[in-house]
Amino acid sequence: MSSGEGAKEVFAEIRDATSTVLSASDTILLAAGCTVPDIDMNLTNQTISDTQEYEACNSISAGTAFAIVSPGEVTFRAPSVVLKNGFSVGLGAKLAAVNEVP
Repeated sequence: MSSGEGAKEVFAEIRDATSTVLSASDTILLAAGCTVPDIDMNLTNQTISDTQEYEACNSISAGTAFAIVSPGEVTFRAPSVVLKNGFSVGLGAKLAAVNEVP
């Protein structure tokens, strides 16, 4: 794997007792300086009426039936924040979207 941040492809190979080789690969995202466990967060089917902060290393998307209602205050902190159909902020509620790696 190359050094530095960004998308990385990782591989694993296992040889069983009959010498059959099993392999797997996956792509992971390394974000420099990120201090939270979530890479991508998809928020749906929630009603928020208090103070909440959501953080992700890559992206946060909020959509279907995700609602912030008064007196709720929500902060999304990620390099990419996407608000989809079905997302709402009610009268008196607050939303802050901060474009940065947490």
